[in-house]
Amino acid sequence: MGRLRKKRMHKNDRSGFKKRKTARRTRDVDQIQEDLKKEQILEILRQPADGDLPGSGEFYCIHCAKHFTDSTCFNHHLRSKRHKQQAKLLQEPQYTQAEAEAAAGLGTYKKAPAVVVPLMENVQKLRGALKDDSNPDVEGILAEHPAAAALPLAAAAAAAAPVAV
Repeated sequence: MGRLRKKRMHKNDRSGFKKRKTARRTRDVDQIQEDLKKEQILEILRQPADGDLPGSGEFYCIHCAKHFTDSTCFNHHLRSKRHKQQAKLLQEPQYTQAEAEAAAGLGTYKKAPAVVVPLMENVQKLRGALKDDSNPDVEGILAEHPAAAALPLAAAAAAAAPVAV
């Protein structure tokens, strides 16, 4: 007698693959960088409570575009490796069409300026200020960045250095 055929139990079962793949999809970095602009941060933080979202939408990480069920999960996420990597990734400037054309040889290449991403602690301060006052000092709260003092020096040094194409 010959060998019996191996049963294919779950190996080729791809029935719900696309459904699970789109459920795990998160927002792209350039979309999140648009959300980190001052007007967008205020709009996101002023959203009313929504019962359909986890934690009624109260615990939302702007850097990762993710909702959390309670403050414990949210605070644990803020200390996680994934959040720190995402915050570091958001500090890189967006890749623009002009930069793509310059890289293809259609123009001169100029390095994009560094992006200052507001820290999560400052966003939390802003959230608290929004609960207390309807018109907080957004510029002052979001400008409190530990690297903000060193950033203009690094940007000036990068602008002064000539870049060959």
